[in-house]
Amino acid sequence: MLICSLIAPPEQKEEIISLILGILVLLLILSIGFKRYKIILSRDEIIEVPILGKKKQIQFKEIESVKIRRSKAISIFGKKKKYI
Repeated sequence: MLICSLIAPPEQKEEIISLILGILVLLLILSIGFKRYKIILSRDEIIEVPILGKKKQIQFKEIESVKIRRSKAISIFGKKKKYI
């Protein structure tokens, strides 16, 4: 698309550049929305509530191991599943 914006006639360059910027803004919003979430701990379960998407409920009895990585990300492993 960047090559098309360089080759295109001057009257179409504005449309192509605005299309590219629109796609970049949409991708930025989606990448932020899927990475941001809130974790709620209750007595029996962990609830992950993302900005976009549906919430996940993980029962403590299903958890087999938990791994905290360098990037402060938490991976919870259960019976053949990786949760977060």
